Amino acid sequence: MQVSLQDKKIRLIRVLKTFDRLAVALSGGVDSALLLAEAHDVLGKRLIAV
Repeated sequence: MQVSLQDKKIRLIRVLKTFDRLAVALSGGVDSALLLAEAHDVLGKRLIAV
């Protein structure tokens, strides 16, 4: 059974909502940039990028 991209995004958002605050290490790659963008949407000012 393949998991759709939308299902993966929903799961990521659920995980991000469990954090009170979060630091994301931004390497400049696509993976960390995507994580940073989604985390910013969920956590807003409770997020720091390093």
